[in-house]
Amino acid sequence: MISQSNLDVLETLRRFKKAHIPVAFLVPTPTAMDKSIIDATKGVRVLFKDSGLHDYDSQLQGPENKIYIETTVFSLGKIESTKASLYRPETKNGDPRICIYGLKKLADATDLLALIVVDNNLMIINCSKSDLEHVLSSKTEEALVAFRQAKDINPELFQANNNLGTTLKKIDKSEPLSEILSSSVEEVSDVALELLGKLRKVYEMGYINTIRAGDTGVGYTLETLLGIKANSSQAPDYKGIELKSGRSRSHKSGRTTIFSQVPNWKISRLKGSKELLQDRGRYNETKKRLQLFHELSLIKANSFNLQLRVDEGLDQLTQIYTGAIPPVVDVRWDFGMLVERLISKHKETFWVTAETLGKNKDLDEKFFYSKLKHTGGVDSSAFMVLLELGVITLDYTIKESPTGAVKDQGYLFKIAHKNLDLLFKRVDEYDFSQPAN
Repeated sequence: MISQSNLDVLETLRRFKKAHIPVAFLVPTPTAMDKSIIDATKGVRVLFKDSGLHDYDSQLQGPENKIYIETTVFSLGKIESTKASLYRPETKNGDPRICIYGLKKLADATDLLALIVVDNNLMIINCSKSDLEHVLSSKTEEALVAFRQAKDINPELFQANNNLGTTLKKIDKSEPLSEILSSSVEEVSDVALELLGKLRKVYEMGYINTIRAGDTGVGYTLETLLGIKANSSQAPDYKGIELKSGRSRSHKSGRTTIFSQVPNWKISRLKGSKELLQDRGRYNETKKRLQLFHELSLIKANSFNLQLRVDEGLDQLTQIYTGAIPPVVDVRWDFGMLVERLISKHKETFWVTAETLGKNKDLDEKFFYSKLKHTGGVDSSAFMVLLELGVITLDYTIKESPTGAVKDQGYLFKIAHKNLDLLFKRVDEYDFSQPAN
């Protein structure tokens, strides 16, 4: 697991996101180092598939179906040409593997390896043994030598990959690696510019009285001002753009819901919110009801002995109960469904911050909508990293009503607002109090 890294993974991810470079991480265990074979985690598989490098899902099992990828490794101040094999063994359900040749000379156990795809080639940076800022900003003459060495080592494979010629042309210009590897950032759409104009007019209105008391007042008031009618649809709010708003104090220290997704009850041991509440809920003496309001993460079990866990073999996220030996799997989510839900929800999103006056339970509360983040393009591989690091968590919101019926307010996947930048391919920030550029 990447949480075992000897380097701060979250801060390392920030560096790659700042450079607009899609990345996945591996942390080899001592056993993996001995064999140079590492499990291809979900984050790696997503990066490879999204970049067009390789799709493990369509790969058949067995050594005869192994494929080889030209690979450049940055480590210990050197650039080495090698190769990596991608395969699914006949044993262990064909769990995806990656074998990096010569890994022992380039890394130690628990080193943080960053995997990047450029022109259908694999680049690996040993972040634990590299000056990352130097690697990303340095000129690429050494990388040119490494690619040409790869051509000499395996000319047939090199010639078969026409994209390598494009890479060589880029490297010949001695461009910084960060420019070669960065993904393109799309221009701001006409709809986004239209919505920005409307939000600037709302800003110019100054502090505005809430239309609805309570937590939802900040969003309901803004949507009303923009002419957006309240509805229960999961479709984006404004002409394809999702609109999320919150109070500045919660954006500074709180968590933001990025999407809600119920478990796949068909493949779960428990078959609905009612069974989950009955098995794992606790009675609240004050409110005289059975309830389950709790945060879960992959890092550790909470006080209810509930924890998230990845089932790599089945490509699922699970919630386990650690109070039993062995732990019991209660519910499951398909990873594909989680990523699909996230992408459909946040293809393009405005995250608006409001300064406030008054208490949020009163109708005299006022909002000043002054700042926003405009995000676009979910980074699926980053989603997996953030989930594994416990940066993205899950909230259960299940309770028993006075009639005995069971209600939930969603299975809420959340992230601290300050970490939103890490989840998307592009992030633009606007402060209406500052002059426009």
